Amino acid sequence: MACFLWTGIDAKPQENAHPKVTGQKSFLWQIDSGGSKVYLLGSIHLAKSDIYPLNASIESAFAQSEYLAVEADVLSPAKAAAAALLMASKISYGPEDNLKNHLSKDGIRFFETAVEATGMPRERLLRYKPWFIAMSVASIQIRKMGLSPEHGVDFHFLKKAQGVKPILELEGAKSQIELLDGFTDSEQEAFLIGTLTSLKEASGFINQAIEAWITGDDMKMEQLIFEGMETTPDIKSFYEKFLFERNLRMLDKIRQYLEQKDTTFVIVGAAHLVGEKGILKLLVQQGFTPRQL
Repeated sequence: MACFLWTGIDAKPQENAHPKVTGQKSFLWQIDSGGSKVYLLGSIHLAKSDIYPLNASIESAFAQSEYLAVEADVLSPAKAAAAALLMASKISYGPEDNLKNHLSKDGIRFFETAVEATGMPRERLLRYKPWFIAMSVASIQIRKMGLSPEHGVDFHFLKKAQGVKPILELEGAKSQIELLDGFTDSEQEAFLIGTLTSLKEASGFINQAIEAWITGDDMKMEQLIFEGMETTPDIKSFYEKFLFERNLRMLDKIRQYLEQKDTTFVIVGAAHLVGEKGILKLLVQQGFTPRQL
């Protein structure tokens, strides 16, 4: 399972490890419809400061846009507080329940081995649901590599838009939390095992993903994201809900923006753009012509 929940750069990059080339394509597409326009940017959610400055075409598109649309506005104090309360109510089992009642025997063995390697408190983790453990362990390990959401592309533009442009949400944190908590036990187990397994190869994946992002290589990004998906039914089911169904809902919002006679700068995770069920292909199927910048 590719670690599509994050991407960034190696923990110890070389000086100027990812040089920007003038005139180089970026992970940005333009969609026109009548008098309206959408700039659609695939995001790196977690990164390091040396991905900046971004390609000039990306910054120019943002400057030309009246609106910014993101998956969730994580800088809104009110929305962040509401999301934190919801998260706290969803992440753990009841007092008479624990993780062992929801994992297979193989899943439990994998959990024990993986948690021992992280050094995190086993007994405490048993209270939590697999999706939350997966996200927590991944977050800790990714931060050890020097990556952070503060250097993510979403965060970069959210900060620039504060008090300058209206900020729209494609989903909102509440929707994302409820989605994760709605996975079946087998889907959550697949997510946990896939995430923890992918951490062992995170450095190599991250370097390839950042290069694909910087050069606008959507085919390479597609290969990285979906490698191995067809081999595990529960992983495939997870992808269907976590990516493909969300792609359809995001597409509906993007179509609304294309009817508003304005220019909207839309940011979604890069994984949502690529593949046969990605937003770019969906737009083409509905008669639009995304043009890569």
